[in-house]
Amino acid sequence: MAEETKKTEMPAPEEKEGEILSHKRRTALVAYLAVLFAFAFLLVAVSMVVENHRLQDSNSQKTATLNGKIEDLQDEYNELQKRAREQETQIDDLQENLKSAQITIDEQTTSITQLNADLEAARAESETLTENVTELTKNNKKLTRDMELLQKERTELERRTKKTDEVYELLFQAMEANAAGRMEELTELLEKIEPNRNLFSPSAAEIYESLVID
Repeated sequence: MAEETKKTEMPAPEEKEGEILSHKRRTALVAYLAVLFAFAFLLVAVSMVVENHRLQDSNSQKTATLNGKIEDLQDEYNELQKRAREQETQIDDLQENLKSAQITIDEQTTSITQLNADLEAARAESETLTENVTELTKNNKKLTRDMELLQKERTELERRTKKTDEVYELLFQAMEANAAGRMEELTELLEKIEPNRNLFSPSAAEIYESLVID
């Protein structure tokens, strides 16, 4: 009877050993999963570092390119300013010539007045003098029209120069906003530039188009 009892109780150590092995397997599985998660995290971290370095190199190249284009734009802008000053000088010279012509006309008008005073004594010459007066009046009107036209051209040139300065200033601000990543400000500036984009030089228009595409 005692032997049967011993035989019945013998499997207990085997079951206990099985439980120990199952516990070790779970521990090993958990450790394996932890290693896998740690390796995956390390891969993600390395990928992020590599991508960050790539983006920094790309931004540096774009910044260098933009700086070069900004310098080119500044040179073109200075050249435009120089041409505008030369044209203003020419306009001033023309105005001086017109003033001289007006003085000449005034002097001739005075002579005509004097001749008219002598009209009774020089009736034979009156018709010729009258023709001279008519011709001078035509010249005076023509000079007046020319002066008005020059004034309009000067006003238009000043307006266009001012508008060009404003559009280039907006373009510089847009490039700064783009470089700083201020997309909302960049969009507003590009909308302001759009109506006057025809004032840009070819290189400035190229920069503007690149900003629109970006």
